[in-house]
Amino acid sequence: MKKLYYTLILSISLFACEKEAIESAEEVVVKEDPFQEYVDRFFAEGEKRGVQLDQDNLWVGYMPPTSDQFNSGFCGYGYWDYKGTGQKRVEIHPDAHCWDDRSDIEKEGFMFHELGHAVLERQHLNIRLPGGLERSMMCGSPNNCNQFALYNDFTPALREYYLDELFLETTPVPDWAKEKTTQTIFFEDDFSNPGNWVFREANVSTPNAFIGSKINTDSTNALKIQASDRLLEGQFSSWSYTFSNPVLKEGTSLKLTATISANSLSGTGAAIALRTDSGTRTRPSGFSTSQGLYPIKGIQNQRTFSITLDYVPTEINTLYIFLLMLPESSGSVYFEDMRLEVLE
Repeated sequence: MKKLYYTLILSISLFACEKEAIESAEEVVVKEDPFQEYVDRFFAEGEKRGVQLDQDNLWVGYMPPTSDQFNSGFCGYGYWDYKGTGQKRVEIHPDAHCWDDRSDIEKEGFMFHELGHAVLERQHLNIRLPGGLERSMMCGSPNNCNQFALYNDFTPALREYYLDELFLETTPVPDWAKEKTTQTIFFEDDFSNPGNWVFREANVSTPNAFIGSKINTDSTNALKIQASDRLLEGQFSSWSYTFSNPVLKEGTSLKLTATISANSLSGTGAAIALRTDSGTRTRPSGFSTSQGLYPIKGIQNQRTFSITLDYVPTEINTLYIFLLMLPESSGSVYFEDMRLEVLE
């Protein structure tokens, strides 16, 4: 059995969830005990669940620049028998993307995963719950697993489950994680009167390079995005619809379905996405996108695409629907109708 297990960390941006490259650092500035709070929290959570753990021979620190793993592109490694020495060891890459720029809850989820390897001697578990979420916070890169985003401050029941399962693998599947069979339409639009949709043009040097238009004819209603020049890397253009203070139950799911046509759409193509913002400081609390799941490009003729936000958080201030032209794309895309459903 291999003694080295690693975590691929994905970065959540406004509309994308993608791996970020980690650049080599010429000098690593080590802060005093940046990890101890999360190590202590890990052992405290284990004790709450009746699991007594040994902290002896545990080392947690920044990854040395001379390490073979330093330029691997991964944010962390957990070892339960480091190089055959019997040492329990966690190494965190010093790039700010991997630690300093992360919130408290993101650091917790990431560190608990690596300590799961080092202290609990757990391997990756790449299976899913019936409702679509990860079965375990010990998921790995084959599942496109994002250790920074499995739970957040607005999904307390989700956090409780993942910590229960971390320390006790036989934790049963909770009711909210079972397959959802009841569907209720929350919102639908055939774009015959799309007055509340807002277009955002990409910030590019060529004026009117990306044009959003509303098409209403006897035979066609659509929201269109046409690109006369390729979007640059990291840029996008979109139609969006906003719901303020939507009434949604925590733990339900949202399913977005759109009918899309495209004409000579090249590059990364188009996408659909959902995002929720929550809390008094209005922070992103939920996100789902078709980008990375399947391509929407080339020639499409009224093809249906769907995505699911598997877990609705609490305290939603704003819910967004996004219809997108992705970076490095050109051509035309037509969003011809859409439907948003609540799954319970």
